[in-house]
Amino acid sequence: MNMISVRETVKATKPPIIELAQEFGCQANEIERIVIQWRNIQHTDWENKCSTVEFWSEVHEYKDSADNNPFSELASLTISILSLPHSNAEIERVFSQMNIVKTKLRNRMSLHTLNSILHIRYGLKRSGKCCHSYNVPEHALKQIRGIKESLVMPMTIAFEDGPSTTSTSTRRS
Repeated sequence: MNMISVRETVKATKPPIIELAQEFGCQANEIERIVIQWRNIQHTDWENKCSTVEFWSEVHEYKDSADNNPFSELASLTISILSLPHSNAEIERVFSQMNIVKTKLRNRMSLHTLNSILHIRYGLKRSGKCCHSYNVPEHALKQIRGIKESLVMPMTIAFEDGPSTTSTSTRRS
C-alpha cells in the first residue's frame, strides 16, 4: 500500500512494480506497459499530491494532447489495489451474528431461514429499531393469520366407548 502512495510514486527512484502487477493477475504485455508507465509517471506535473486516492483518480482521468491516457493500465491497477478492503472486520461481525442466531440447539436451521433472520436484524438496525419497538404492518399480520388458519384443520376423533368428538389439530409439514 505504501508503494503506491503519492510520495513513493513521484520519486525518481522507486521499487519495481512487476511483482505487484503479477500478484493481481496482469498479463506479460500489460506488465510491460505498467512498468513503462511506472517509470514515466514522475515526469508529469500532478495537481493532487496530498491524497493518494485523489492522486490516482487524477491519473485515471488524465488525458494527453492526443486525448489518450498514457497511464491507463497503471491507474487501473492501483485503483484495483485501493479498492480492496483493509480489514475483514465487517465479515467478522456477520459471522458473529450468524453464530448468535444459529446455535447448537438450532443447528438444523436452513440457510434460507438464517439469511432471512440476518436480513431482518440488519434492516431493523439500519432503521434504528429493534424487534420490540417494530410495528408489524397490518397486511403482514393478515398474511400470517391466513397461514396459521390453513395449518389448523378440524379432525374427528371417535372413541370406542362413546360418541365421536370434533377437535382441531395442527398439521406439520
